[in-house]
Amino acid sequence: MSRFHLVLFAAFELACTSLVRSPEIAANSDETIAVAGVRILNTRDVVSRKLGRELGVVKEEATFCDSELTVFYVGFEAYFCNSSLVNLATRSKRFRTPTGLHVGMTATEAIRRQGTPEVLDSEGDKRLVYRSRNQFSALVLHVQQGRLSEIELWCDFT
Repeated sequence: MSRFHLVLFAAFELACTSLVRSPEIAANSDETIAVAGVRILNTRDVVSRKLGRELGVVKEEATFCDSELTVFYVGFEAYFCNSSLVNLATRSKRFRTPTGLHVGMTATEAIRRQGTPEVLDSEGDKRLVYRSRNQFSALVLHVQQGRLSEIELWCDFT
């Protein structure tokens, strides 16, 4: 199953949970929902300019779009739907969000910098979710042993 399909299922799971949005949950500007200068819906050309040379491309079975591709860059895996970025993930400590978040920092420090998240916890995979104000994209921080293990951008389907 491709990363895009996993993200879609995770978004569906989020929509179906009994999480109640409270006023304490941070409303993030679109500018903070980025990593290494890349944002959801950037074109493949823009992403390649920001992340560098493509290391590999896997054409996925088109389920939701006319064209679905997974593209690998140094430190990143990107998923494109009709040439628009819908998912980006990194496990590299080299890259940062606009608020300075990076893989390896403590979840406590991430929350201090980014604000109060929605928290998803399923089968030991804890995720801190920050949605943009327009509810169209989300910054997802994966946490293991109290530290960020992966930073992901989602096209927010919920």
